[in-house]
Amino acid sequence: MALLLVTGPFFLPEYRDGSAGRLDLISAGLSVAAILLAIYGLKELARSGPGLVTASALVVGLALGVVFVRRQQRLRDPLLDLGLFRYRTFSTALGVSLLLGVVMAGASFVTTLYLQMVAGLRPLEAGLALVPQSVVMAAGFLAAPRLANRFGQTRLVAAGISAAGVGLLVLTQVGAGGDVPTLILGMILTHAGIATPMALMLGIVLGSAPPEKAGSAAALNETSGEFGIALGIATLGTLATAAYRAEMLNRVSDLPTVAAAAAGQSITAAMATAAGLDPATGAALVEAARAAFTLGLNVVGAVGGTIFLVLAAVAWQSFRPRPAREPKASPPAAVLAPAAAGK
Repeated sequence: MALLLVTGPFFLPEYRDGSAGRLDLISAGLSVAAILLAIYGLKELARSGPGLVTASALVVGLALGVVFVRRQQRLRDPLLDLGLFRYRTFSTALGVSLLLGVVMAGASFVTTLYLQMVAGLRPLEAGLALVPQSVVMAAGFLAAPRLANRFGQTRLVAAGISAAGVGLLVLTQVGAGGDVPTLILGMILTHAGIATPMALMLGIVLGSAPPEKAGSAAALNETSGEFGIALGIATLGTLATAAYRAEMLNRVSDLPTVAAAAAGQSITAAMATAAGLDPATGAALVEAARAAFTLGLNVVGAVGGTIFLVLAAVAWQSFRPRPAREPKASPPAAVLAPAAAGK
């Protein structure tokens, strides 16, 4: 990083917008408040169910988001240049990047918990189990430019997202008995597929925006990815928790009310509750919690895989080059000549 900071100003070309305005701190505050409240509301909805605090956080967060957007429309120098969204390819690419982040963050969150809470791996073992997917993803990033030159950017993006979708669908086959090989296979396929679209998406975003807006476009791309990560943990984490709770309701009906309520909160709460029960009941509760959490993982895999397959179709339709319109063909000279002679 030190080398980059020293050499970057000399070797990296930079475009400066001479008409760039000052940072609008009010817009920054509105943006942060809207995101934090909306994410908090979603996570509380998963943890505690509907309630006054949860509903208030969601409503206020959404309201602040609306105020933020309207303020950007009025400002001469907005923090978020909404004009960029007039470019169809830009908007589509940004939306695809956001959803890629949502699904990948949610799937990674749930699979990591599975390795430790269901498969029983220690943190170091779980980390080692995740190494293969990181290796194939790094390789995919490095190979993306060459593959794009050979097969075409649009084909590679669509094929990569499709492969990632298939990998997520493999997660629907993971069992509750610590089925680590199936999970690792699914995540390797997912990360191998997602690497090339993620490597190429920034180029698509920047290429679809005017040169003077490149900084804003790059910032929006980065922000959408980071927001997608937070949103993915909140939304797909909520989905996994909802599936877990629904399954646990059917499995802990014979437990004392307090123990059943605690076990229904999360798999970690179920493990803690099981430790205070007699060995037979505790073992049965642990087995039920692992089965319920695995169901949540299966649901996340099914939903994420479906989203990715739809995104692949959207990318194929939106990013492929459109043929230029040909001018209207003029009548052949042989047709025009007799008419001219008649005159």
